[in-house]
Formats: sequence, structure tokens, C-alpha cells
Amino acid sequence: PSYSIQSSWGIEYHDRRVTDDGVTHDKERHNSRFLALCEMVKAKGIRVWVIAFAQAMTSELQTCASDESAFTADNASKLDAAFQAIAKQVGELRVVQ
Repeated sequence: PSYSIQSSWGIEYHDRRVTDDGVTHDKERHNSRFLALCEMVKAKGIRVWVIAFAQAMTSELQTCASDESAFTADNASKLDAAFQAIAKQVGELRVVQ
């Protein structure tokens, strides 16, 4: 997160809609919003996959992912393998009324 770029709440440092100084607890607010959205989506029965590409898997990304739906890929072949694994699981879906 960055307090100096545009977000849904404006540019927090300049607009100061969230805090008096525009910077206090910026990362915590960002992660809280992110995880709240993840939980809302999963509560609707939607599976969330996460791929940490060329970076470490953070606890926030791991928490956002549904069970056994988080992958780490540090190069293109591992990224392809992660997408292949996801595609195999999505391919097993069936749409019913």
C-alpha cells in the first residue's frame, strides 16, 4: 500500500479522509480491507486462488486464499505449473441449476 497514490478513498495523504495525518496505520488499513473482501467472497462459496509470483507468499495472501489454493512461483515455468494446477481443478466444475 501507498498513502501517496490514488485509492478508493482518494489520495489518503492529501485528502485525509481516513486519518488526520493521512499515513497512520496505512498498511494495517490496507490489509484489513483486503482480508475483509477475501472473507466476503469466500463466504459466498467462491474459491479464491492466490499466486505469489516473484515474491514471497505473505500471510495476508495465504489467508485470502481458499484451502489448498495458494501457490508460490519464482519463475515462468513455476507460474505455468501453478496455472495448470488451477486449470485442472476448474476443469472439474459443473454448472447446475
